[in-house]
Amino acid sequence: MKEIYNLDLQKTKMVTLSACETGVGQLKKGEGFLSLARAFFYSGTNSITSTLWKINDFSTAEIMKSYYTNLANGHAKDEALQTAKTKFLEEKAGTALAHPCYWSAFVISGDTQPIKPPFTTPFLLIIAGLLLVAVLYFYFKRRQQIQ
Repeated sequence: MKEIYNLDLQKTKMVTLSACETGVGQLKKGEGFLSLARAFFYSGTNSITSTLWKINDFSTAEIMKSYYTNLANGHAKDEALQTAKTKFLEEKAGTALAHPCYWSAFVISGDTQPIKPPFTTPFLLIIAGLLLVAVLYFYFKRRQQIQ
């Protein structure tokens, strides 16, 4: 954890710690819980997805796959995780994997807003428009030189 405390993660939008008990740590008087998640917060991360107890590898893989698909589709982090958990629970209904110990260990702390790509659609449209204008300008200029 020492190395994590010394990192500069001010621009990091999210960290996912999907291993066992990443959101739990030792309780230190006057400090609170010292956990892996806290180390990332201290380093500047905006939000952290972590776990509260030992988790199953299969259920973790399934939930994380769905979680990242939801994030890629523009969902807020909390909504993306809730949807992933709900999907897992619906798919595993009637099996032992429907027990909360398999899917409910995941929590989000910090900023839950959607992760937006650095280049937004309006910016890309402006760039595409400028490129189109430049291509048309050189096309017509060259056409005039040929005539």
